[in-house]
Formats: sequence, structure tokens, C-alpha cells
Amino acid sequence: MSWRAQASSGHVESAIDVLKSGLVEMPTDVLLVRELTEIYTVTGQTPMAVAIMRNAVAQGLRDPVILNNLAWLLKKDDPQAALAFAEQAADLAPKSGGIMDTVGQILMEQGQRERGLRALAEAVRLSENDIGIRLHYAEALSVSRQNVQASNEIKAIEALLGDDNDESASMARKRISEIKAGLKY
Repeated sequence: MSWRAQASSGHVESAIDVLKSGLVEMPTDVLLVRELTEIYTVTGQTPMAVAIMRNAVAQGLRDPVILNNLAWLLKKDDPQAALAFAEQAADLAPKSGGIMDTVGQILMEQGQRERGLRALAEAVRLSENDIGIRLHYAEALSVSRQNVQASNEIKAIEALLGDDNDESASMARKRISEIKAGLKY
């Protein structure tokens, strides 16, 4: 039985064991690292996911998705390392809006607003239809008191949302309301 089948049938520990045994033989196998760290992250075992990714990177693995995920998981506990990993991911995948979004958010959280806004603007340019990325940019503009630009970004997001009423659209509208409430003119 594959690890996915084991995990979906409630046998998460068996799935972890299958992936861990493969990782012993191939500690820098991109797919094994991604899959195992995904299970650990989803099941709330973030320290295990971080340890596996750090080990793989220390052994020479240079995968932008793994570096980006590692950066995201470290942004609160080790912000300097998070930024370094996010920037490495961006160097490997400079056309990834998602990775530029991570770089921008980390920079904003570190108080590096100018660089953060540039990275988020680039993320929007690369992934102009990604509502989540655009929301992050609108929030950053709002926090930076660039209210006219934040309002313009909100209008662009609202146009993308159109008449959608699914759960993700509802969540986006809620975040838009929160951003609008923080705008000061």
C-alpha cells in the first residue's frame, strides 16, 4: 500500500514509516522530503518537518519548494534563517509568485517595508490572478500607509472575485473588509 493510501485510510504513522525508510536511503530525494514534510506539517509535527528540510538542505538539496516551505515554517522562530532560505528559493525560481510572496511577507514582518513591498509587487506581477498574493500586497500597502495604492489593489481583487460566493471568496471578502477598516485617509 502506498504512503498516500495509508495516510488517507487513517494510517498516518505507517505512511510516515514508509517515507522515513526511503529517506534513510536517499536523504536528499526531493519527492520524499516534500511528501514526508507535508505529512508532518499537516499533522502538526512542524519541528520534524523543519528538521528533515534543514538536514536535506545541509546535505546539498537545492529545491525551491522545499526552501520556500522551510522559510515559511521558520519565519516566526528564526526570521533570519527564514529570509535566507526564502531568498535562496527565489534565486532558484525567480519567476515564482508564491516564492516572491514568501520573501515579501518575511521582509514585511522584519520591518523591511521597502524591500517587502518590492518583493510583494513582483509576486503580484508574476501571479496577477492569485487573490491570496494580492491580499498580502494590499495588507502590506495598508500597513505602510500607502492607502491609495492599497485601495487600488483591493479594487483589483474585488474584480477578480466577481460574483464568486464560495468559501475562499467569502474569506477573501472578509480580509478585504479588515484591510479597508485599517485604511486611514
